[in-house]
Amino acid sequence: MRLDSPYLDPQVASAYERLAAPSQFATPARDLVALLDVPPGATVLDVGSGTGVVATALAEAVGARGNVVAVDPSAAMLRAAGHQLSRQRVVARTPGLPFRDDAFDAVAASFVISHLASYADGLADMIRICKAAGRIGVTAWGTLPNPAGALWKQVASTIEGSERLGDAFRSAIPWDEWFSSAVHLERALREAHLARVTVVTRELVVSVATDDYIAMKGATVEGTLLRRLLDAERWDRFTRDVTTAFRMQFGDVVEFVRDFSIGIGTKDIRESE
Repeated sequence: MRLDSPYLDPQVASAYERLAAPSQFATPARDLVALLDVPPGATVLDVGSGTGVVATALAEAVGARGNVVAVDPSAAMLRAAGHQLSRQRVVARTPGLPFRDDAFDAVAASFVISHLASYADGLADMIRICKAAGRIGVTAWGTLPNPAGALWKQVASTIEGSERLGDAFRSAIPWDEWFSSAVHLERALREAHLARVTVVTRELVVSVATDDYIAMKGATVEGTLLRRLLDAERWDRFTRDVTTAFRMQFGDVVEFVRDFSIGIGTKDIRESE
């Protein structure tokens, strides 16, 4: 994640924790932790923990004897996680994780590698701190059409050129489109020399009140970047226009299906030799 990432903004962290985490990230978190299959008592790391959705699921899996460390470059995100996550929280990013080699039984990174300037370096860093025969688990959004996201972009393009907004988004999340392919996700894990790589694709139904979806979208990378590109008058105009458009198309509730991929790989014992 870049230094200027919108996720470093405290207001974004609050909206993310309140709206996005329960509606879009809770299900992938549970599925990722289930596939990681960490045993009770394990010591695990959640990279790019955000507001602690995955870390909370990991804590349930490892139990009282286990240990979960949550890492995120945003102190605001980790503070937002504080009410539900009493485990260790560390402000850091990958590559450059401040842990010794072979420190963790498993490492999770949910919707993280798309944000990294070099996903290969990020994966190598996660593998470095994972014990031999430990598992690495990652997730990425898929390719299913998102009518709500498409409508939001359509309205945004009438206020600010779609090319400029697209360039800003690609700068913040450079590998978003690449990792929407499960094939590319699997390839990245294999190229990182992980063993027993498996990738599965799942779906979830997103159903939120229209006003909440618009607020949630404003807290995403795209929403925050758009706000930065617009002055106050144009932002107010966009807010009015997008609310009207969503009311006309969706009514009171926005509902759509998202797909996501989960990739799991095992650190080869030879990598620790």
